[in-house]
Amino acid sequence: MAPPAQATPGGTWKPPAVVGSVPNKPTFTRPLQNTFSREGQKVILECQVEGQPEPIIKWYREDTEIRSSPDFTISYKNGLATLTIAEVFPEDAGQFSCLATNANGTERTECFLKIDGVTSPVGVVPRMAAPPFTMVPSTTPVTKPTGKVPAGAKVPEFTIKPVNAPLVQGRGVTFECRVSGTPQPDVVWSRNGRSIQETHRLV
Repeated sequence: MAPPAQATPGGTWKPPAVVGSVPNKPTFTRPLQNTFSREGQKVILECQVEGQPEPIIKWYREDTEIRSSPDFTISYKNGLATLTIAEVFPEDAGQFSCLATNANGTERTECFLKIDGVTSPVGVVPRMAAPPFTMVPSTTPVTKPTGKVPAGAKVPEFTIKPVNAPLVQGRGVTFECRVSGTPQPDVVWSRNGRSIQETHRLV
């Protein structure tokens, strides 16, 4: 019996060498299936693959490789490749793919993950291509002052503005800015024109 496949750092699965087998490129005998889920649920994507030597497996969301993390668990055993998402959120919607590679070639299977309540077409706008986070004033409507402006008042001004930052699956990213003004301004973070509410993922 051949020894089991071993995981390398980051979640890529590299199988052991098999002696005496007939070489052939990877083939998905059971490809990925489109999946529908509600926000907060656990999702498991899986596919069955064959090939000699046994393929190396990698998972992607859109064009970004997925690494093992508390949010994403990758496993590969007896030809069954599995990606488990512990808890899905609207930003997880999109195209997922599994890539199998050995010395004889590469094969890919793809599926779409649809999250209930996400109205934008799945897979059309990848997460990495979404507009960066921006700073906007308070949502309170701006009205023309009816009285005198307080002495020393200053309109809000960004002395340090947020900058674009790469997003890697399973890793945190921080956006920073500095704003001045008198009295102290109210600050709201937004994405795609919608204000961001604090969650365990967004602080």
